[in-house]
Amino acid sequence: MQVSPNPFLLSAFGTNNEYESIDIIRRWIWIFEQSLLKNVRIVGFSTDGDPKYLRAMRLVTGFFATLPNIKLNSYNDAFHVKIQKKCNWYFLNDSQRFLCFQDATHLCTKLHNRLLSRKANMLIGNSCISIDYLSTLIQNVPKLRHGLVESDIFPQDRQNFSFYVKICSDGVINNLTNVPNSEGIILYPRLLRPIIIAYNDKETTPIHRLYHAWFSVFVSRW
Repeated sequence: MQVSPNPFLLSAFGTNNEYESIDIIRRWIWIFEQSLLKNVRIVGFSTDGDPKYLRAMRLVTGFFATLPNIKLNSYNDAFHVKIQKKCNWYFLNDSQRFLCFQDATHLCTKLHNRLLSRKANMLIGNSCISIDYLSTLIQNVPKLRHGLVESDIFPQDRQNFSFYVKICSDGVINNLTNVPNSEGIILYPRLLRPIIIAYNDKETTPIHRLYHAWFSVFVSRW
């Protein structure tokens, strides 16, 4: 039986944000190589949705982007992926020095904060996505039926993941049907729920993880 090790802090530093994607890649390579000297093999790096980090992730994985002067997949310590010919959609190279991951919890809280923003105007078709509909729900429908409270939609901690789970519940979605013109806010949690299933639910099988991840991507693009 495999036991997952406890997480620990590898490093902490401050920055003035005056750096480029290539600086991030150099830092990743330095951490990777220094760890390898200590017989620690780093599989990948996880980041939030900062554009500089996303570009760095694309460059090191070769996802429709290339590093002209650094060939990470040519190192002896790169691992190899046996990709079948029919899987021509697979975006990774057949050799990769390390992987990159999106921080799932941070992704969820980003979408949560987007919903709570008073400056962002979100639409699905002609339907508005706004917390005003959630406020109406809280005021007019008993809490036992949906589980929301005012502090959920006006939080002091904007990184509170529990609200994200609450808004995706069947109780919230079903009771929003009684709020006039709430079509947009009903669709939003239905889009968010597959993200939880794909990236946060430990019981999700690999095939269902892929299905829900791509479902959320395609609906977002559409």
